[in-house]
Amino acid sequence: MIILNTAYNQAARIYTLFHELAHVVSGTASACGHSLAAPNSKADQTERWCERVAAEALLPWENVRKHLSSKGEMGTVENFSAVISVARKFHVSLSAVVLRLIDCKRASWSLWAEIPKSLDDKPSGGQVPEEPRRTPIIRLAEFGRPAAELIVRGVESELIDRSQALSYLRIDDHSYSEIRDKIVAEPSG
Repeated sequence: MIILNTAYNQAARIYTLFHELAHVVSGTASACGHSLAAPNSKADQTERWCERVAAEALLPWENVRKHLSSKGEMGTVENFSAVISVARKFHVSLSAVVLRLIDCKRASWSLWAEIPKSLDDKPSGGQVPEEPRRTPIIRLAEFGRPAAELIVRGVESELIDRSQALSYLRIDDHSYSEIRDKIVAEPSG
């Protein structure tokens, strides 16, 4: 199973998908999350291999080399604007570009230090939820209020039993009571 954190931007999630797929293929367990936090040449070989797989899949070297050449970057890449240019062209994260450049001997690990520290900050967008995100609230949002009401009405009408409702909604008895109380207290139009 591969799980991606949707709080990260699309480019980072794509890189993570390929990285974690490499773990699946290699049969290695992983919960990397921060495998890109502080790489170095002596770091865990499995992690470095998975990073290379992801970078190679997303950044075909011949295409990257041509792009760098078109921007006047012929030798070692020391200008971080070149990293940004490659990241935009190939729709990948800055981290993936730097790792690919290092792997292809076109950059040194010092370029890694230039990646903005805020890169891994999660966006704070969206509204503050009116209620804490507990299981009953999550299930109501997940299934939609009409579906939850239908299930609650089914239990109250004795068309299904409570254990079936718990199974359908994937909740425990206490969470069901909270959902039922919420639906009864705030009936939909």
